[in-house]
Amino acid sequence: MDLVPAKRQNALSNDHSLYRRKASTWTKTNVQTHITTVWAGARQQESRLIKLWRDQKGLDFPSFYIELAVIVALSNTNYPTLSDRIVACLTYLRDTFANARFVDPANTNNVISDALTAAEKQRISAAAGQALNGSWEQFVT
Repeated sequence: MDLVPAKRQNALSNDHSLYRRKASTWTKTNVQTHITTVWAGARQQESRLIKLWRDQKGLDFPSFYIELAVIVALSNTNYPTLSDRIVACLTYLRDTFANARFVDPANTNNVISDALTAAEKQRISAAAGQALNGSWEQFVT
């Protein structure tokens, strides 16, 4: 479960204001749209493992950003095993993620990928490369 601190804008909609710590500003989005997007992506297992990996490696990588990246990494694929799907996610993070643009499905004015600097994205890519070169025992302990 992810806890998202948000302020509902009014009782008649699911629009929320989220505080962006790094930018010291508020942004408008729709948390229900985020939930629907993640559930429709049907990649909860893979997202959970990538989040565990993020936490154990001390990476700055927001949860919703991970979920979107996992969905994109596994779109149009049919890997038979969870381990194959995790390898595909790590490969995407290593090779493509740093230059990919992710837009908030609830508000196209919010560019999710702007939440991290180029250096932070590069750190994630490098960590994914290390994970691919290591063993499963080193991936999540």
